[in-house]
Amino acid sequence: MDNLITLIKLSTVHLYVNISKKIITFDVLSSEYNKENFITVLEYFKNFWLLAKEQDVCYFLIIQISAIGVYPLGFYNNLIHCLSDLDDIFENHMHSCYFLCKDDSLLMMLKPILNVYKFKRPLKICSTLEEIYTQFKKYENVIHT
Repeated sequence: MDNLITLIKLSTVHLYVNISKKIITFDVLSSEYNKENFITVLEYFKNFWLLAKEQDVCYFLIIQISAIGVYPLGFYNNLIHCLSDLDDIFENHMHSCYFLCKDDSLLMMLKPILNVYKFKRPLKICSTLEEIYTQFKKYENVIHT
């Protein structure tokens, strides 16, 4: 049985954790950007990773972007800043990161992030959850302690 815990759910994004599978999911629910909601979610996201470090636990990260819309430059700047702040934690507590997107044109909107921020752990872009779960099993996508 999966133990799903919602960290925060707003009209624009749902941040939740599958405790049994060690997966945190950042699910963009709406194409509308709300700066206050986004900043709130990033705080929850940061706090989750700080707790993962404190508890010395590793998680997979799934970012579902199928509903993402045209977001302002500030969105990308805030996201890159947040990811950069967490670099040291990601290095030892994030197995790997997956962008889930069924539409290649949406990935074009995220090109700035993928070009500016260099993930310290493996990053994959997948079109299905099944593809992501297959990637979880690959040796290079998991931190081995």
